Amino acid sequence: TIYYQYYGNIDFDDMKNAIRQIKKKQDKKNKFEWDYLKKKVELEKYIADALNHDKILNGIINIQTNYIQHKKLKNSIKKYKKIQKMGIWRPIAYGKTIRYNTNDTRIPQIKKRLMHTDGLDLKQNLTPFYDKNFLKAVIQFQLRHGLKPDGNIGKTTIQKLNIPVADKIAQINLNLERHRWLPLNFPNKYIEINIPSFKLRIIEDNTVSYATKVVVGKYKRPTPVFKDRLSSFVINPYWRVPQSIIQRDFVDKMMLDSTYGQRKNIKITRDGVPVASTDINWFEYDEDDNVPYEFTQAPGDNNALGRVKFLFPNRYAVYMHDTNHKSLFKRNTRAYSSGCIRIYKPFKLLDILVEDDKRYTNKNIKEHLKSKQNRHFVFKNKLDIYINYLTVYVDDDGLTYFYPDIYGYDKLQQKWM
Repeated sequence: TIYYQYYGNIDFDDMKNAIRQIKKKQDKKNKFEWDYLKKKVELEKYIADALNHDKILNGIINIQTNYIQHKKLKNSIKKYKKIQKMGIWRPIAYGKTIRYNTNDTRIPQIKKRLMHTDGLDLKQNLTPFYDKNFLKAVIQFQLRHGLKPDGNIGKTTIQKLNIPVADKIAQINLNLERHRWLPLNFPNKYIEINIPSFKLRIIEDNTVSYATKVVVGKYKRPTPVFKDRLSSFVINPYWRVPQSIIQRDFVDKMMLDSTYGQRKNIKITRDGVPVASTDINWFEYDEDDNVPYEFTQAPGDNNALGRVKFLFPNRYAVYMHDTNHKSLFKRNTRAYSSGCIRIYKPFKLLDILVEDDKRYTNKNIKEHLKSKQNRHFVFKNKLDIYINYLTVYVDDDGLTYFYPDIYGYDKLQQKWM
């Protein structure tokens, strides 16, 4: 049992290598990485010590991660198994969209379901009328499944309602398996970015002290799963365009309009020497060619990184940053970047990260912004940052959220369960 609690069903290294190979076949340029390094425990010695001291139960408990979600998710799977035994999870018929303040014969069946999953009052009368209490529960259901929370029960909402409860349980099980790959002991305060939920959270003393929206890597340019440590931030950053983005995006744009870089305030150099974009034959290069030029975008409101970036040096060259495309935060699904993490209201996050550091105040940060000069600062408190891929998450009210499998990892990893 202790072996199972620690290692689980899936051989982590085999899974990681298999995902990398499968994804490489789909796109050779991408590095689909899941790079947690679990702390090694001498299990044989650990088990022997537990047996000698008659503390097997304590041994099982201590070998589990103290991640904030672990106990919540274990309670969630108990809840869904109980619902499964009740036999109430029957398919909902498709038909016209069900709207607030109308009658529909399917409503009693949906009400009965939401009583057990979305906090609908158990005393709710199972009539076919769509009232305010039912509206609140429907919106909650839509939020839990990454849908537009408009209260309308159309095809997409019914599709989510019709996912079998056995599939829900399997998804929770898979995410519990992923918890075994996490560190056993998390620090008292850390940053978590969960890719499928498009959320950043600051966890402090096992409580979410702050949460905000993020934009993550698109399917073909995924954000890697890994752990690092926040080190510094840059006000008015330059954007030194990665070679992969030059190859994939900029060459085509320069073919269509050789002044594109100039209009975006991007300086093109070769070995540090400025080159006029109109003097370059962009048709010489395609997506597989190394382009022998450097692209650097100057600081400013139109900079792709916005006005601030947060660094945690890593081998993927991934970091967090502001953005000049803020409209994307209005969308429910936010997988649009080339791998880095874009932050909603980044200066609110910065205020929180430097609140105990007297060197930085709102006033002097605003002065640095106004100067439009590139400035690099080191954090006093360097928080660990965990970039996770968890498609099931339980909130403080015990409601279970099921997020989209945007990179297809659920489907791949289920093969090892």
